[in-house]
Parts: sequence; structure tokens; C-alpha cells
Amino acid sequence: MVGDVGFGGMKRSGYVILSAFLSLLLHLLFLNLAERIRFRSFSFLPPAPERRVRVSLTNVSDLVMTKPRRPDLLREAEAHLREAVDRSPRIQQVFEHSDLALKPPAQRVRLTGLGDSILKPNIAEPPKAVMPTAPPPRILEIDGDALSMARQALDRRLQPRVARYDVPGHDLPSLLPPGPPQKGIGQTLDVSMRMGSLPGIPGLRPEDVAALGGQDEDGNGDPGRRFAPRGGIPGLRDLGESGALKRHEFGQDPLEMLDAFVTVSVVVHRERRGGGYFRVDIAPNPRSDSLRDVAKDILLVIDHSTSISPSKLEQFKASTVEALQYLNPKDRFDVISFTDSPRRCFGALVAVGPETLDKAQRYVEGLVRGGMTDVFGSLSPFVSSNNPDTLRPLNLFLMSDGNSTVNILKEDEFVRGIVGMNPGNVSIYSFSAGRRANLFLMQFLGYLNRGFSLHEEKLEDFRGSLVRYISTHSSLIVADLRYQAAGGLDDGMFPKRLPHLYRGETLSLFGRYQEGVEELTLSMLGRDGTGKQRELIFRRAFADCPEGGQELAQNWAAQKVFHLIGQRTLTTEEGHRAEINAEIAALAQRYALYVPY
Repeated sequence: MVGDVGFGGMKRSGYVILSAFLSLLLHLLFLNLAERIRFRSFSFLPPAPERRVRVSLTNVSDLVMTKPRRPDLLREAEAHLREAVDRSPRIQQVFEHSDLALKPPAQRVRLTGLGDSILKPNIAEPPKAVMPTAPPPRILEIDGDALSMARQALDRRLQPRVARYDVPGHDLPSLLPPGPPQKGIGQTLDVSMRMGSLPGIPGLRPEDVAALGGQDEDGNGDPGRRFAPRGGIPGLRDLGESGALKRHEFGQDPLEMLDAFVTVSVVVHRERRGGGYFRVDIAPNPRSDSLRDVAKDILLVIDHSTSISPSKLEQFKASTVEALQYLNPKDRFDVISFTDSPRRCFGALVAVGPETLDKAQRYVEGLVRGGMTDVFGSLSPFVSSNNPDTLRPLNLFLMSDGNSTVNILKEDEFVRGIVGMNPGNVSIYSFSAGRRANLFLMQFLGYLNRGFSLHEEKLEDFRGSLVRYISTHSSLIVADLRYQAAGGLDDGMFPKRLPHLYRGETLSLFGRYQEGVEELTLSMLGRDGTGKQRELIFRRAFADCPEGGQELAQNWAAQKVFHLIGQRTLTTEEGHRAEINAEIAALAQRYALYVPY
């Protein structure tokens, strides 16, 4: 019996060892399988919505081809003035209760010339006129909340904090400018006395002046040669007989001033790191009504091919008929219709008059759709045949969609061909409507030929826009404008080539200045209705200009992009085109611009 018990114990021990071995083997097997199995985690929470990043891009065409209107500029000026008043609500009350209006120092006169005593010794030149100044104001204050409790417990007189308003100096023209204190000194004017105005002394006669040495080589006297007036407005170099200012010589003809006939304003956007952007607006003022109109020639060019829809052609015709009534009586004009070739109403430029206007109206009303389209072949003869020696600007108003069906050229080739044959005095104004217009061709025909491009998405808006544009460009007062800015600022100013200056239009220049540049000095030259050269000289410190918004920087960049696209269009060198494309891409990325071309 003992042997049976021993054998049973050994049997149980064998089972235990075998089960342990099998259990270990199964665990190793499960661990090996677990390493090969990928477990996926599940979330019982709803997925978080994706955050979308919105990037707002502005089309360069919308910025460049949208001209500033005079009412908008006036509203902008009023906004700047209103902002200055809002920043300083107490100033108006102070001005009303205190006599702070700065009166200019009194002017003085001194007798010189014929009426002065010949025995009187020479007197030193009087001091130049200066404005009185005042020490710069300083406000000292201690913030009580920032003091320790021990200092706040001291017996001292406390004053409640007063709101301070940062008002630029140019917004307070009636207050003394800050600076080293100095007394105001008025202007001293030299005056002469006519001898004939003294009792008992007769006035000088022309022969008396000639006898004093004012003869020419033939012995003829020149009364005005020796005794020119000594008086005059300080700062002006010479006054002609007509009272017009003559400042420089331009070939054989003197330059007449333009300053008094235009209003120039500058808006600046300053960057934190220094420098900034500016916009110069040049607009004729009421005094410009005294300037003669520059006589010009007008061509109204209408596309009536099959590619022009019936409704669009009706808009072209109705707009032209209405625009005829706004032509300047001093102008000459003709109406051109084209499909695959041009046809003229008169065959030559004719004067504006009741009979010619009536005939042109009947011609336009009789146009019907039909035929293929050749825009280049119909436009180029009138650009290349114009005579630049006549000094008459030619304005070509093109109404088309810019899509040719014969003689098809690439847009760059088309524009290069027209620019290459332009003698320099042809301005192209393109007008289109609808979604099928070749905007690149139409826009750069105007941009590179001293004109403008107007496109309306809605056909019903076309007539009013075209008539409004032609009516405001009827009176041209200064032609062939060009400009230059001191200090190299004109390198970064756009557009490079200005259109003519019309009586109802505002010209805008966009520029950029670097840190350390303090002022803008602008010189502009053009030709008036009498054929004389007119000069504008304008100087303004950037610190004295009203502040504009961030959009000034984007407008400047859009103008530069358009200039670069124009340069890319005119060049055929692939290496240069690649450099221009890289510069356009960098500007578009930095200034958030969308460039469709």
C-alpha cells in the first residue's frame, strides 16, 4: 500500500510540471502573436472641426484700373480733418475762450531806388522773415498706482489723471511751432518811388530813358531795359508783362508756372521700421478755368463684327451717340467702324459742329453686326499714320471685346506692335463689357499707350461709364506730362508715364521712401493750350502729410506689378522675362495680391 501511495504522488507531480510547461508555452505563443497584432484606439468624442485658413487676395487690376474720383478724394480729406478734430476734443473750446490765433508779424517796407536819398549810406540787408516759436511743451506726471504703499501714504496733493491726446503739429496751424524760442520778424519789401509822383517833378519819358544809355546797336531806345521795376513778390525770379511767372529756360521758350492752377496733396503711410509709402494727387483747381484747352483729335472706334452680341452693339452705338454731344468744339473727330477692316465716317478728321455731329450720329445708328474680326489690322493704321509734329494729341476710344477671328496675334505681340508704331502722342482708351472680353489686351493697350481701360461686368452699366468718362475728358489743359522727383524717389514711383491732365480729372502717383528721407520734391512739366511749357514744383515734408491706411502699400505694390507686367510684355528676352516674373511673384506674396496675368 505504501508503494501505491508513492506512485500516485509522483504522478501528480508530473501533471503539475507538465501543466506549468504547457502554460508557459501558451504565454510565449500569445506574446508572439500580440506583437504582430495592431490595435486601433477608438474615441467616443466627436471629431474636432478643421480650422480653415482664409487668405484675402486683391486683384491688381481692380487697384490699378479704378481711378480715384474727386468726390472720393474730398471725402477722404474731410475724414482726415474729422479725425484730427476727434483726437483733440478740447482744442476747439480752448480756441474759443483764448486768443491763441497766431498773427503773422507785420510787414515792413523801405524806400530804395530813385526815390531814396543818394547821400544815404548803404544799409545792411534786413533779416529774413521768421515765425515766432515756443519751447516744446513737456508734461511731467507720476502714476500713483505704481508707487509703493509707503510713498502713497505721504502727505501730497494728488491730481486725477487727465486723458492726453496726441495731436500732430500740422493739425494745430494756429499754435506756435515748438523749437528754440525766437521772436517773429516780418517781411521787408523794397519799394521804389516814381519821380513823376513828387510835386513839381515831371515823370520820365521814353526819350529820357533812351538818352540815359538804354539804346540798342541801332540807336533805338528801350524804355524798359535799364529801369526795370525793383519791387515785386520775394521769391519770384521774374514777372513777365502778362504777370505769368517765368522761372527757367526751356530751349528758346521760357517756362510758365503751373503751381497756381493745380492742387497737390500727399497722403503717407509710415512703416514702423522706418520709411513708408505715399500717394500724390494732382487736380486742377478753379483757377485752371483761365487756362486754354489743348486742341486734340478724337477717334471713336466701334467693333461691330459677329463676335459682338446684338445687345452689346446696341450699347456701343447708344454710348457713342450720347458721347458725341460732349466733344470739345475745338477738337476734330471721326467715327471708325470695323469688322475685318476699318471704315471711316468722314474719311478724315473734321471739326466738331452741328452738321458733322448729325452725320456721325446717323452713321453710328446704321451699323449692323456682321463679318470676321481683325482688331490689330483695324487699329494699327490710325496709330502709325498720326503725325506727331502737329502738337495735337490723338485720343483713340476703342469699343471692342479684343477678340480677333482673323490675323490673330498673341497678346504680347499685339501690344508690342502698337506701342512700337505709336509716335508718342496717341492715347488709347479701351472700353469693354461682359465676361468674354480679352482683358489683358484691352488693359495694356491703354496702360502702355498713355491711356486707360474701362471694363464693366454688367452690360447695362457700360453706357453710363463710357459717357461719363468721355465727358470728363473733354477739356484737356496740360498735355505730354512728365515728372521727376529729387533724391531718386522717382525710381520707386508709379505709373512711370502719366496721361494728359484734364480739367475734371485727378492724377495719382504712388511712391515709396526709405528711412531717413524726410520730404518729397516733385517737378512736373507739360504743354498748355498755347503751346508753352508749364512747370510745377512741389515740396512737402512727409512729417506734415496726413496719415493714410495700409492700403497705400498695397496700391503701390499693385502699380509696380502692373509696370513690371508692361515691361515683360515689351521684352522678348526670355532671361529678362524670368527675372520679371520672379519679382512679380515676390511682390504678390508680400502684399497679398492676386495677379491674373
